[in-house]
Amino acid sequence: MLQQVSAGEILEWFGFAMASRFSLSSVAFLCYTASNLIPRGIAHHEWYKNKFDDYPIERKWAVIPFIV
Repeated sequence: MLQQVSAGEILEWFGFAMASRFSLSSVAFLCYTASNLIPRGIAHHEWYKNKFDDYPIERKWAVIPFIV
């Protein structure tokens, strides 16, 4: 699944928060990380699509599969 997105790190931190039983610190870190990575992931995804002609067509989503 991570091969379909440009930035899969948010999913990793969600897994960390889940493994931590959604403690306050893990959820706060997840929110901070997501607020940083979502805009960056979208911008990088657009840049790669514009810069490289051979960018994988199957990589349609920038951050979260089937959503963003």
